[in-house]
Amino acid sequence: MLSNSTTDVAAGAYTGIMLTFGSAVMLTVSVDAGQNYTDGTNNCDNTTGTTTIICSFNKVGVATSTLTYTFSNPITVTAGTPVSIIVGLDLTGSLKATGTAPATLSFTPTVVVTQGAVGSDGNLVDVNNLTGTVQNIIATTITVIDSATDQPVTANIGSGTTVTNYNNVTATCATANTLSCPQVGDVVTVAYGTSNTNPIQFNATSINGNPGITSTNGFQGTIVATTPTPEVVVTAVPAGNTLSHIGVGQLYDLNFAAGAVFSNSGGITFTNGTFASPSDLVLGQNVLVNVACPTTGCEFTPPVANPPGQATPGSATADAIELLPTQISGAVNTLSSPNYTVNGLNSFYTNNGITGFNAQTGSYTTYSGSVTQFSDLTAGNTYYYSGYLLNSGTPGAPDFYNTNIYGAPAPAGGAVKASTR
Repeated sequence: MLSNSTTDVAAGAYTGIMLTFGSAVMLTVSVDAGQNYTDGTNNCDNTTGTTTIICSFNKVGVATSTLTYTFSNPITVTAGTPVSIIVGLDLTGSLKATGTAPATLSFTPTVVVTQGAVGSDGNLVDVNNLTGTVQNIIATTITVIDSATDQPVTANIGSGTTVTNYNNVTATCATANTLSCPQVGDVVTVAYGTSNTNPIQFNATSINGNPGITSTNGFQGTIVATTPTPEVVVTAVPAGNTLSHIGVGQLYDLNFAAGAVFSNSGGITFTNGTFASPSDLVLGQNVLVNVACPTTGCEFTPPVANPPGQATPGSATADAIELLPTQISGAVNTLSSPNYTVNGLNSFYTNNGITGFNAQTGSYTTYSGSVTQFSDLTAGNTYYYSGYLLNSGTPGAPDFYNTNIYGAPAPAGGAVKASTR
């Protein structure tokens, strides 16, 4: 997920940036068979298991409280001219384990910092996947409470803002897929750009409705298992959710009500791969889930936190599920314009039988960082991809509808210095 924030700094030449971290982090991790981990308080023992399990750790210690990243060349900031600094935090590379039986987990922040360039659309930064609850919408702006951060984001709207997934005409939506359709309380997915102007403006390029997803019964999560029962880890909870005791990091067995609605946040008709039934769930998919709440009560049971770190999964029955973009890193394997394959995935995928994916690009694909077009891709190089993970029909090699590719320049000449305080 890309988080976007702004601040004012004095004009001048800057040689680096200091990043500050808390003393501990909460993590939900996959623990392979034969492994045993602890955060110093909670244990996750899978030494006798035969399959991967998911455990939550509430107190993984952060090894360094501050990081100072030195730029390879000083960045000059001129009064009245915005610049962007992109901080990439490698979550997988930051998690370390030391000792044995059980190994103690720690978090040593690993980052890459780059100066962003103004894109061809004139934006400093493009945010393609903010999902949250509409707090306010008027003729010129929309304010959404970001489900991931619980912070409001206000963006300009106008004739250049497209609306999708509002296909049903109602009293408040007289014409399908128009700006009159989104309403306060709706869960929406917004794409917006950060302008290269002073003052900086957020300009919404699209507002995508989420069919069947409500702020009271919905949550955002990541699919972490598909067999024998699909499992989802909660990653964000929309403002206004009323499900009792739901929280980030919890694990749920996922069931589906008869006639459950399957959709995607872009309202896309996929030409390769499918997302239309429970059999199309793929490890790593980001989804919005709406819990079925018939007259007999919501079909939702929170997990049982016993023993600590290895809670018995809760259960949730969905009457709607929507596919959101997933962010993946990996090395390009083969290139055949406009498509390519990727391998070198992290252990979350490879330890669960997914060794790569088949990506398709097109006019819907944007490029950023060190990559400006498809021809900039080089086989063997690692990039960061955003898009929709889809069932290809071939186990271990899902399809990927690629909406963005980001190339992070190698930090040559840059250095990270860590300190504890």
